[in-house]
Amino acid sequence: MGWVMPPMGVLYLAAQLERDGIDVRVYDAQVATRSLADVLGEYRPDIVGITCATALVESTFAAALLVKEHDPTTVVVVGGVHPTVRPEEMLRCDDVDIAVRGEGLVTQVEIARAVDGDGDLADIQGISHRVDGEIVHNPARPLEPDVDAFPFPARHLVPMQTYRMSPDLSIRTPYDIVFGAFGCPFDCVFCAAQVVMGGSFRARSVGNIMEEIDLVVRDQGPRSLLMGDDNFVLSAERNAEFCGQYSARGYHRTLPWQIATRVDSVDREILQTLADAGCYLVSFGIESAVPRLLDTVEKGADPKQAEAAVRWAKEAGLRVRATFILGLPGETREESLETIAFAKRLPLDQVRFALATPFPGTRLWEIALEEGSLQVDDWIALSSMGGYREGDIVYVPEGRDSEELKKLQRQANFSFYFRPRIM
Repeated sequence: MGWVMPPMGVLYLAAQLERDGIDVRVYDAQVATRSLADVLGEYRPDIVGITCATALVESTFAAALLVKEHDPTTVVVVGGVHPTVRPEEMLRCDDVDIAVRGEGLVTQVEIARAVDGDGDLADIQGISHRVDGEIVHNPARPLEPDVDAFPFPARHLVPMQTYRMSPDLSIRTPYDIVFGAFGCPFDCVFCAAQVVMGGSFRARSVGNIMEEIDLVVRDQGPRSLLMGDDNFVLSAERNAEFCGQYSARGYHRTLPWQIATRVDSVDREILQTLADAGCYLVSFGIESAVPRLLDTVEKGADPKQAEAAVRWAKEAGLRVRATFILGLPGETREESLETIAFAKRLPLDQVRFALATPFPGTRLWEIALEEGSLQVDDWIALSSMGGYREGDIVYVPEGRDSEELKKLQRQANFSFYFRPRIM
């Protein structure tokens, strides 16, 4: 089996439904050993919810068709980033009944109650649906401010032991994912996280996080842990509190963990605190070696900060991973090569070179539309790893060529990893 990650967003939804006394099952096609048709026949659900990322639009429509063929009365609800941004597109499919926009925990419970006759779809915030054949967008639902009130994900509904991480994130398996916070206050133009969270940042209390980790250790027995926050280190004080409680439980010796953060959010002391608490890998979004391009995408950090952060992390004994983006707006081939050389010059252990990909709802999407350089014939082509797919990539900056960028992405990843130190 290749790398597949547990569907944590779906597991949060399932946990909320269970908390409200609603019977729920999770079907994860990534790891399922039975067909969806078999499961539908056995379970006979009143509602089927499908999470939809942009590249999975056609797969979502195919799944919705299968549900309706099995039982036309089943209500099909779609949620996720793409339905949040383009609900009308989802509802143009006759097999989709409701599109959930934004965060769906409370929304999904209210939908279930309304389908059961206890409520009206017209009163549910954050959904789009049809009324007499016309698409109606109900008012948006505000984000829940108290994230400690969220239930812990319903991990018991999926085979957690079967999930495997991407090879550019070295991690002992079986592993688990825990979110300490939701959202990111920064505003990078390429980031799809802003679409659902709207620039908000909501942190759980450290005590609440540790309660979940204790439960995961007891029930799942992972050999490593990934903190799923977009930016784990936003407060040195909170970081120190988490590391202290993690170590007090002895997890720093038994459960190695990793994080993602920004190069301008750390210093020597923070990174050493992480390492002392058993964190073994830090992932930085460096993106480019060219300050002008970092300004263009509103990254808010610079290459000197990246060099310092990587150096401090290595001094603390951490493994360091970094992500880079090739083909940013206005980038020349020489600047792409400069970024690749910069990555190879840094003492990094792992990298991912991605291609600039304008996902719907991001400002990079708007930039690409303004440039007239967006080519999306099939949503499945919307992948930051387009260099490994057939056909043209969806976004090519002015003066660049699709084949040139695809080849450059493959060469960048190959040339980084096939060096004696990395091998």
